[in-house]
Amino acid sequence: AVDAQAATLVRRLADPLLDARLAFSRGMNHANVLRAGPARTLLDEAERILVERCRAPWYDLALVRYWAVQILVLGDAWDEIDRRLPRYLADARAHGDVFAVVDCTLQSSRGLIARGDLVGAKALLDDARARWSKRAGYQSMHFIAMYYDAFIALAEGRPKEAFRRVDDDFPAMKRTQLLRANAYFQNAHWMHALCALACARSLLATSPSESRSYAAVARTDARRIRRQHAWGDGRASYIEAALAHQSGDVDTALVGLERASAALDAVEQPIATAFTRRRLGQLLGGARGTSLQAAAEDALRARGVYDADVVGRVLGAGFDL
Repeated sequence: AVDAQAATLVRRLADPLLDARLAFSRGMNHANVLRAGPARTLLDEAERILVERCRAPWYDLALVRYWAVQILVLGDAWDEIDRRLPRYLADARAHGDVFAVVDCTLQSSRGLIARGDLVGAKALLDDARARWSKRAGYQSMHFIAMYYDAFIALAEGRPKEAFRRVDDDFPAMKRTQLLRANAYFQNAHWMHALCALACARSLLATSPSESRSYAAVARTDARRIRRQHAWGDGRASYIEAALAHQSGDVDTALVGLERASAALDAVEQPIATAFTRRRLGQLLGGARGTSLQAAAEDALRARGVYDADVVGRVLGAGFDL
């Protein structure tokens, strides 16, 4: 009812800036319940209106673009992020918008990770950190930096360091209410679980009791991810499959990976789906397994992931294959 009233008012006023803001509002309603596809369509419409029909206030355009990138991350559209970020970054610099420059720089690190350039990605993260305010607090920029710091540490084979990087930030995330947003909650617990899975796997032979402690953390994260939103069922199923494989239950791991793949695909997570199918193929072996791996790697390249081995150490964590 409120949306219909707003649409009627916007039509009556015939102001393209209000058209853009209405499209943005509608897009964020979808984003808040993790519907990346409809959210992306509406935010793209808002950006188009601002650029083509408005003498757009930079604030509106920067806000739409910030959330557009977050939604592209949510929808695993890494290739599209690579296409947009150079233009967004150039515009942010031209307007002297430090927040937008920092965000674009942080997000650009993901593109280098996808190419296996972890040294370059770390340099971008350091560059972004040097630009933001040193005042106390925890904001979205701190979260994004934490996420990619952990991603790189895990990709470099430092699972305990990666785990601490995420785990140490949870008090600040809770204190600032950041985890009340579905996307932040999902991504925080997802990275936490992936790090815990990698720790559990690495300690399985040398320290079984410590390995079990990390496995318990991952299992708790899986429960939280699934309970918080049905969108997270695929991620939770992947975590459970990895834990089953670590315990020696290959059959349950295979069933779990099949379930995870179907659930991730259903909520438009193409990169996570491809890495899950890649792990499934590796575990199956034989002709079907080889076919699954090849199709998954083709899908990853099409989405902008050019070094599946490096990224797979993170998004395929928990398996020793």
